[in-house]
Amino acid sequence: MSLTSRNDARGKPVRIKTPRTWFDDVVAEAKLEDVTWHIGRHTFISRLVMAGVDLRTVMELAGHKSMAMTIRYAHLAPKHTAGAIEKIARVSDQLTPELTPRRKGHSRRSGLTLVSN
Repeated sequence: MSLTSRNDARGKPVRIKTPRTWFDDVVAEAKLEDVTWHIGRHTFISRLVMAGVDLRTVMELAGHKSMAMTIRYAHLAPKHTAGAIEKIARVSDQLTPELTPRRKGHSRRSGLTLVSN
C-alpha cells in the first residue's frame, strides 16, 4: 500500500508506505543506531502507566487486543498499586477497628510490621 500525503520541495509526491517506513527513513537519515519503532511505542505505554493512567485506558491507547498484554506494563506503577493497598487498608480499619494497629507499622493480629513508602 502506498499513500501520497503531500509534495516535496521539488513538487514531487511524497510517498509513504506505512508510518513505520516513514519512521525508519527518518532514523536512517538522522544516522541513529539501535532506534526502532518499538522503542517509541514502549516508551509511550510505559510513561502512561507511570503517570497513573488506568490500565483500561492504556490498553485502548496502545491498541492492545487483550488486557494481558497491557498488564505486562503494570509493574511500572508501584505508587498506583501502593495507593490501592492504602485504600483497602483504610476501609479495613473502618470495618474492623479492633484490628487497627496499636502503633504505627505494627499489626495486633499478626504481629507483622507494615512498611510504607
